[in-house]
Amino acid sequence: MLTKEQACALTVGKVLHHTTIKGSDGEPARCRVSGACKTWKREPERFKLPVKHGLFDSFYITNFSAAEWNTAKEPSRPTSSRCVNSSRMGPTSTSDDTSR
Repeated sequence: MLTKEQACALTVGKVLHHTTIKGSDGEPARCRVSGACKTWKREPERFKLPVKHGLFDSFYITNFSAAEWNTAKEPSRPTSSRCVNSSRMGPTSTSDDTSR
């Protein structure tokens, strides 16, 4: 979750990661900060942070959408390594197994 204080402290070029949307590679969707954070005196909780995604997409992260963005990438779930069934591989010969 991105707070107003975190958004105002970000500088141009910093990368933000989405909490639910994933890219084609399975990593969280990313966007770059492209300008200064705008705040309002009359509404202290309100902010607007300009960001860029890809080559042509630009949008704002506001106080309404800030819960969907993080400053650091969340740790990805460990991918299970492919378990090979040893019985399918046939008998293995070891130095102790010479009596066969």
